[in-house]
Amino acid sequence: MARIETLPISLIRMTDDWQHRVDAVWADAAKLTDDELVARIDALAAERDPGDATALAERGGARDSTGREEEAVALYRAAQEGLTNIHKHANAHTALLRLEYLTDAVSLEVRDDGCGIRAEGGGFGLVGMGERVGRLGGSLRVESTAGAGVAVRVELPG
Repeated sequence: MARIETLPISLIRMTDDWQHRVDAVWADAAKLTDDELVARIDALAAERDPGDATALAERGGARDSTGREEEAVALYRAAQEGLTNIHKHANAHTALLRLEYLTDAVSLEVRDDGCGIRAEGGGFGLVGMGERVGRLGGSLRVESTAGAGVAVRVELPG
């Protein structure tokens, strides 16, 4: 077994470089406001394959997001994970992201018209999403019908 002292300097530098990149992403994400959240989710939707239709619908107005940066990050990560799942697993032609600001909550729904979730259920992405949302006092609901797609809904208080 190699000791850390015997690792090539190039590997150590590469590891340090990746750690700095990860730290920068988290620091940037921690600054999300509601307005930036809408722009970033819209950008995520635009990154989809050109042959697939992906749309973002926003209802209600962005709120004062002071002190709510962690909520914005959780919603962004849910949108990111939802779109990743659609791209990897759903064989979908369309996806819809709906961000809704309610009086006492904010919700994000990611819906597709793909094949649905197999009987054995979701994977680590959905588990992580549920844990992140749960830490903020929110809820995660996943609805799936074979051959008719999946709807993932995150709701956070506030």
